[in-house]
Amino acid sequence: EALKVLTGLRELESLGLNGHDVTPEAISFPKLKSLEISGETLGGALGRSISRCRELESLQVHFADVDDDAFDAMAGHPQLNRLNVRARYINDRAILPLSKCPHLADIHLQTSGLTDESLGYLSELESLSRLSLNWRKNEFTQAGVEQLARLPRLDTLKLRMIPFPGL
Repeated sequence: EALKVLTGLRELESLGLNGHDVTPEAISFPKLKSLEISGETLGGALGRSISRCRELESLQVHFADVDDDAFDAMAGHPQLNRLNVRARYINDRAILPLSKCPHLADIHLQTSGLTDESLGYLSELESLSRLSLNWRKNEFTQAGVEQLARLPRLDTLKLRMIPFPGL
């Protein structure tokens, strides 16, 4: 309830709400450029609220779970260029909409549940210059990693604690 009062801050550009139970109604800031939130589940309703922050450039989310539709509304977001996700589990379906963000240049995913399919979606991001993947419970193959070679601007690649056959 107290977080709803903050929506009156129409000039707010940066917001950190870690450790709070954030509802979709609490995210309504037309000039927001940076958002850091955490919680139990990032679902579609909260994702839609975040996507309405059309000036958003940087998004950091730390959730136990990320639903399949959490990032659906982010597809084609006009300003998003940095995404940091830490979650216990994300599947490939949740990554697909991110491949449609034209300016997404920096992605850090610390999660499990990703496969070669996610790498395929990420390799569609021509703007991607920095990619960091971190967690041993992902299922990547050499063929999946080879998809990353299609990224023309990739200058930083960090693969932490990820077992690759043949590496």
